[in-house]
Amino acid sequence: MEWAVLEMTRRFREPLPLQDLAAAVGLSPHHFHRLFLAAHGETPMAYLRRIRLSHADHLLAALPDASLVAVAIESGFSSPACFSRAYRQAYGQSPGQVRASLQRSALAPSASAAPRPRLCHIPTRRLRVMRQTLDDEAISRVLAAMAEQQPGLMPPVLGIFVDAPFHVPAAQCRYFMAWERDFAGEEGRDVLTLPGGYYARLEFTGPTEALGRAIFAFHDQVLLPSAYALASTLFFERLHPQQDRAQGYAHCKRELFLKVRRKGELVI
Repeated sequence: MEWAVLEMTRRFREPLPLQDLAAAVGLSPHHFHRLFLAAHGETPMAYLRRIRLSHADHLLAALPDASLVAVAIESGFSSPACFSRAYRQAYGQSPGQVRASLQRSALAPSASAAPRPRLCHIPTRRLRVMRQTLDDEAISRVLAAMAEQQPGLMPPVLGIFVDAPFHVPAAQCRYFMAWERDFAGEEGRDVLTLPGGYYARLEFTGPTEALGRAIFAFHDQVLLPSAYALASTLFFERLHPQQDRAQGYAHCKRELFLKVRRKGELVI
């Protein structure tokens, strides 16, 4: 069932009928539906719709200049009308009403006084990942175990936030960990593609519950006055297991990478 969730995470923009999901994990549609419902407490299609709505929530909050049509299509809905209906059923408000409530009125600092974002170019990467609970103590244990498995020189570990803990509870976020090395084999159920492009880099130390505030502060104080804007709600962090296991995840220094674009370019 975890493979099925990863398949939805990778392919939620596609139509993904029940038959395709069942075939991806080698089960009949009836058997897959029954096992998924028992494991997750909701049907596969309800879970997939929740992934799409969660992604749309991130786009509404992080990309205020994206059109609602673009948000609908990018989130896997077949039409803006279908997106609006599903969103209203789930949250009791239309996407436009939620977007209006998210608009912040604080004045941005002047460009001359604002720090400039630190940019780096990262190529597209395919990584073999493992799903982890977004919990500080749980991640600390995983980092310690990874350090024990590979003594000596070892690549850093990437933590990939498919859902960022801004407005989604940490327990519901999809967070994956991977060695920072490319997976050159064929496509697999446990492989995610990290999109290439320009990323803004910032350093962060603190618990998961403070991460959202740090990124919103970076967005308002650094990105807004600059020539760049967020290009995606997916971001990742770089950790060093051998250095960080003694401190624990919440106390180690992490490098965060947020995908950016030049203002005026297409947002999606």
